[in-house]
Amino acid sequence: MSLVKRARTSGPESSSNALIQTQQNERLTRLNAPTVQLSGHEGPVLAVKFDPTGDYIASSGIQRDIFIWKTYEDNAHLLTLSGHKRAVLDIAWSRDGSQLFSASADHTVATTDVYTGARVRKHLVVTDPASPDSGMVNSLDTVRRGTELIIAGTDAGIVAVFDPRDRFPVYTIRPRPFQARNPAASNLPILAVATNNDGSLLFSAGIDDAISVWDPRTLGGESNSFDKPVLTLAGHTNSVTSLSVSPDNETLLSNSMDSTVRTWNIRPFVPGSPMAAAPGSTGYYTTLATPSPRAGRVLDGAPAGIESRLMRAAWSTFPIGRDGMRGTHIAAGGGDHTVAIWEARSGQLLNKLPGHQGAVTDVCFSPAEPIIASASSDGTVILGEIPSLRV
Repeated sequence: MSLVKRARTSGPESSSNALIQTQQNERLTRLNAPTVQLSGHEGPVLAVKFDPTGDYIASSGIQRDIFIWKTYEDNAHLLTLSGHKRAVLDIAWSRDGSQLFSASADHTVATTDVYTGARVRKHLVVTDPASPDSGMVNSLDTVRRGTELIIAGTDAGIVAVFDPRDRFPVYTIRPRPFQARNPAASNLPILAVATNNDGSLLFSAGIDDAISVWDPRTLGGESNSFDKPVLTLAGHTNSVTSLSVSPDNETLLSNSMDSTVRTWNIRPFVPGSPMAAAPGSTGYYTTLATPSPRAGRVLDGAPAGIESRLMRAAWSTFPIGRDGMRGTHIAAGGGDHTVAIWEARSGQLLNKLPGHQGAVTDVCFSPAEPIIASASSDGTVILGEIPSLRV
C-alpha cells in the first residue's frame, strides 16, 4: 500500500488546482501547507474525525481498516487499526483521545486503544448475530458529559446505547418489532444518530425522512420493549444521512439526500411547542405535527449528487472571537465534490471548497484551529485552512 502525502499551496501559479483561496504568503494555521491531501485508503473514505486536541486524525472506509494520521508537521500515517471484517462506516474518539470507537458493516461496534492498536472490546447490538435484529451499524455518537456512552444506529432500525466497558448495550431503542411475515412493516434502517451533551435526549433518523427524538427516561428499559419517540421533527423529503448537536446543546443539525441541510431548535422551551409529557412518563416533549415550530434554517449548497453516498454535516468546534464561541459555522459534504461552509446564525453560504474527485462523504472541523478535514469517495482525505474563519 502506498501512503502518500501531497501538500498543495494556493497561489497565482496553482490557482486552477487551489482547494482554498488565501492571500499570498498568508498562513492561518500550523499546517505545513494551506491544503494537504492524505492518500492511502483503498476505496472510498467514509468517515474522518479529529481527536480532542486536533493533533491527530482518524479516517475509515470501505477497506475495513482505520488510519491514524498526524495533523501537523509531515502528516505521517502513524497507525493502522484493524479488526473489522467489513467496511468501517463511522468513527468517534473517546473524550480523552486514548480510544477510538468504530461502527462497521460487520454488525459490530468496536473500542480500540489508539496507542497500542489493540482491540479493547467488540460490542454487539444483539446476542445472536443471526437475529433479524442484527444489522450493519451505520452511525455513532458519544455522550460528552457525565458517564461516557456510545450511541449507535443500525440497519435493523435499532438504536443501541453502549457503555464502552461492556459487550452488550445498556439499553436499546426499538421503534417497531421485527415482523418475519411482513419485513416492510418492521423497523426501517437508521442512518444517523446523535445525542445531546449529557445523553438526556437521543436523536435518530434514516430512510423514512423524519427525525425521532428519544428521552431515555420514557423508555421501557427491557430488551423487547416497543418504544415511541417523544418528538418527531418532519421537514426533509428524502433519507436523513447525518445528525449532530451543536456545542451549545441548543440546535440539531441534519443532512439529507434531498440536498438540504437543516437546523432544529432542541431547547426545552420553544413558543408553540408545549411541554406536555407522554402519559406515564417523565419526559417533557410532545410529538409535533408539521410544520414544526422547532424548524430552523434550510441551508442549500451541498447537493446529494448521483453517487447516492451517505454524506455528513458538522458544526465548527474551535473558538471564534473574544467570547470563544463554538458552533458558529456549519460544513457539509456534497455530491458535487465540494465542501460547503455556512455561517450558522445567518445561513449565509461562505465557501465552496473544491479539491476532491468524488462525493465528499464526511467533514470535521479541528477543535484547535480553522482547519477542516474532508473525506471522499475518491479515496482521499483533504485538510484545508478556512480563510473565512479566524480564531
